[in-house]
Amino acid sequence: MANASFDRDRADALIQDLGREIVRSPEFADQQWSAIAVVIDLDRQERMYGYRYWDAAEWDAAIPSFDTLDVGTELRGAMRVPGQEPWKKCLVQISRATGRVDIDFDYDGDKWAPDIKDPKRFALSLRPA
Repeated sequence: MANASFDRDRADALIQDLGREIVRSPEFADQQWSAIAVVIDLDRQERMYGYRYWDAAEWDAAIPSFDTLDVGTELRGAMRVPGQEPWKKCLVQISRATGRVDIDFDYDGDKWAPDIKDPKRFALSLRPA
């Protein structure tokens, strides 16, 4: 039996939609950020958290519109492989200088947990390279 897989073209298109939705959101659209990181968490409850980066040391918390959550949910559905658990979280990183959208997936749900004791360390750990 061949390995089951998902529609990669559909998933790639949704990843681009996700990046577009993030940068067009009011929190980001008219800002001069240098990078963005957003975590979409679909484990147990649907939520997002994210950051705008202004330069090497400056950042602030910001999340995109909730339409972004809908695109993330659609992406997870498009990537679902029958008989396997879907990813629980994804990290979307966007660099303004390159226009690049990178995405990483957490299938266990234990990555990218906010650190309330050291939010700066956590925010900077998500910054795109």
